[in-house]
Formats: sequence, C-alpha cells, structure tokens
Amino acid sequence: MTDEDKYSEDDASLWQEMTKDVKPLEGKSMKMPPHERPKRQKEDIRAKPRKSSEPAQPQTSRPKKARTGTDLDKRTDERLRRGQMPIEAQLDLHGMTQDEAYAALGPFILCSYEQGKRCVLVITGKGKTGPGILKKRVPEWLTDTDLQPAILKTYPAKPKDGGAGALYVYLRRQRD
Repeated sequence: MTDEDKYSEDDASLWQEMTKDVKPLEGKSMKMPPHERPKRQKEDIRAKPRKSSEPAQPQTSRPKKARTGTDLDKRTDERLRRGQMPIEAQLDLHGMTQDEAYAALGPFILCSYEQGKRCVLVITGKGKTGPGILKKRVPEWLTDTDLQPAILKTYPAKPKDGGAGALYVYLRRQRD
C-alpha cells in the first residue's frame, strides 16, 4: 500500500493543518500526503479480447487453479476446527474398497463445490484392527490436483461428527 492509498482529501487537509508549523530536521525532507487520492479503474479481464494466437479455453465447471495459502479468516478457521460450521453434505465411505472410495470422493467434492456448498463431511471410519487404510488415504486424495482447487481447508472432525474417522472439508466459493 502506498502513501497515496492511505490518505483521503480530508486526511491530507488535516495533516497539513497539524504540521504547518513543523520544520524538518536538518538534512531531512518532510513528506506530505497527497492532496487527492488517485482513482483506480478496475479492469475487467473477461472483457479483454483474446489474441488470435491464443487458443480458446474450454469452459469447465472445475476451478481454474489452486490458490496459495488458506484464504480463510481466523474466525471461520476457528469455527471449522471446533466443528461449529453447518455441514451441508456428507459422504460415508464405510465398507468401501479403496477403488470405490476414490471413485466416490472426487465427484462428491466437485459436485458439492459446483452446488456452492462450503462445509462437507467425509466419513472414512477408523479401521477395525488398526489405522484404517481409508483414514490414511483420503487426506492424500484430497490433495489431488483435480480436487485441491476446490478445497480451502480440511480438519479432523469432532467426536459428535465422527471424530478421528471423519474429516471436515471446507470448500472454496465458486467464482465466476
């Protein structure tokens, strides 16, 4: 953020009034905020004509690319971690093989994303005789390049929602 972005006209007037008697230190200059805030024009990237050398991009309902970072505000992150977000859909993978579970997970996540759902629950189960294979593999599958652009954050579920045998998956907002 530049100094020009920080001050409005009122701020600049007030600054001048408050500093009119101030003299800079010897050898230093005094920076004054600008009198007028620059007006930025928002550029509509969708309205740009495509260069003839660029190939046409097919329209898909999947997100375009993964963003870096979580893009999740602190309050929402806390609510998700504490299990206080409303669960809008759930997928129960109990009793499925790895192949069946993998085949069900992708369409469930992408369909939920397309429907504008934000918080979904994926139930993996804990495993009968030890750590379950789905419990281990589902978090890996959620980082798949096809699914990751739709997913903002995941957390282990609270006991009321399945505990260690389930995951909260918080989906990104679908942007047009």
